[in-house]
Amino acid sequence: MRLNALPTEEELKLWPPPLTDEESEKLRRKARKLLVERGMPAALVGVMGVQATGEALGRVFDALQVDRVARGLIFGLVLQAVRGIVT
Repeated sequence: MRLNALPTEEELKLWPPPLTDEESEKLRRKARKLLVERGMPAALVGVMGVQATGEALGRVFDALQVDRVARGLIFGLVLQAVRGIVT
């Protein structure tokens, strides 16, 4: 996580060049499709049904595309991990 959150200048030089907007959008659509088609937990499908679960996962995916939401989720996960270690 440190490498992705706080890379050094040497590490930044090793990274590939950023994707174009078109490439990013293509990958985003492919990832969303894979999540909705293959990433459905069986227990959730059993409770909500296939269509509702697919729609819910799609909305979660779309929400996580917003930088502030994704950073907030990661911050919450790190906070819970620290709480688990401390207590």
